[in-house]
Amino acid sequence: MHTLIFAIDTNRLGISRLPKVLQAAGFKVGTLCSPKSVLTKTRYIDRRYALTSLKSSDYLLKSLIKAIRDWHPEILISGDEIAVAFLHSVVRRAASQPDTVPKEVLKVVCNSLGSPEYFAATLFKHVTQQLAAELGIRTPVQQTIASTEAALDFARQQGYPVVLKSDFSWSGTGVKICRDERQLVEALPALLPPKTHPL
Repeated sequence: MHTLIFAIDTNRLGISRLPKVLQAAGFKVGTLCSPKSVLTKTRYIDRRYALTSLKSSDYLLKSLIKAIRDWHPEILISGDEIAVAFLHSVVRRAASQPDTVPKEVLKVVCNSLGSPEYFAATLFKHVTQQLAAELGIRTPVQQTIASTEAALDFARQQGYPVVLKSDFSWSGTGVKICRDERQLVEALPALLPPKTHPL
């Protein structure tokens, strides 16, 4: 069985351990990533496809189509959250512009992602936690905030420490533990959405 690991974030270390395990389980492993990615350093890869640019979504889609058509993977594995978000955009693009995504490529993408109903829960922390609570999993009290005043009100009601977490973040990035009001006020500017960002 062929699998293709698709990675956009060049700084991820953990994904580079996966090819060895996949090969040991009997998979043929292909990779689609930047030559700068740590993923390219492992010797447990059967086929390599290079992303020479990470800035153009059209280029990323063309590269993905080419790799899938050439390698014929049954499973597409996302190497990072940015890759997951891009694959979600491919599904949405196929729905609005069917001619831009070949059917055989869309089939591999969709079979690898699961239900679009849960796309947001795979990326956005507040949706993940809402889903967990609906499933009966214990979760901490949370609130989506868009201002310093809202954060301070939440802290007054719940008490310290307060943990700030960016909605779209991973591997411990975008997390600040605030033990008092001063730390909360200092940490907020880097995590609040831009003024022009829709709430």
